[in-house]
Amino acid sequence: MAVGLLKKTKPVETKKYNSLLETVDNALCKMHALINDLAAERKNCYDIFGGEELLSIENILEDVHSILSDNITETGAMIQTNINVREN
Repeated sequence: MAVGLLKKTKPVETKKYNSLLETVDNALCKMHALINDLAAERKNCYDIFGGEELLSIENILEDVHSILSDNITETGAMIQTNINVREN
């Protein structure tokens, strides 16, 4: 809106032009601060740049096994796991 008014303002209307320019500048500064705040909040919420989390395959398999235990019992399925991984 203010940019449109700036375009329509004649060069002789310096006071009005400067006022509109200040309005646009203030709006851009507020927008810049808002974008920075949103980016910081996203970083805090999702910890995008945090360290990597080690996953325990054994724990995941135990969870899956317990979730499927009724189905495993009903079908007589046998599940074998052999994991040979070292943590660094």
